[in-house]
Amino acid sequence: MPTLRMIKIDDLIMPNQGKEVKLDSDLREDIRKNGLKNPLVVVQIYYSYIILEGSRRYVCLKDLGYQEVSCLVYNLKLNNCSEK
Repeated sequence: MPTLRMIKIDDLIMPNQGKEVKLDSDLREDIRKNGLKNPLVVVQIYYSYIILEGSRRYVCLKDLGYQEVSCLVYNLKLNNCSEK
């Protein structure tokens, strides 16, 4: 079950999607005027948070100087697998 948390923006990792995510000036202006309407969706793996949804919002938030952002956090549970 995901939890809503404030995460330091520097703790977020944007996965390499094979293309650069460019700054969307209209989205940036909307966030500047109205704040972040929808949290980023991230998965926590140990102490890292990888962005699943919200790469364009992330780029705008970084550009606007946000220090923390609202994130919907999913935890990835890694099972210990061993050969028998």
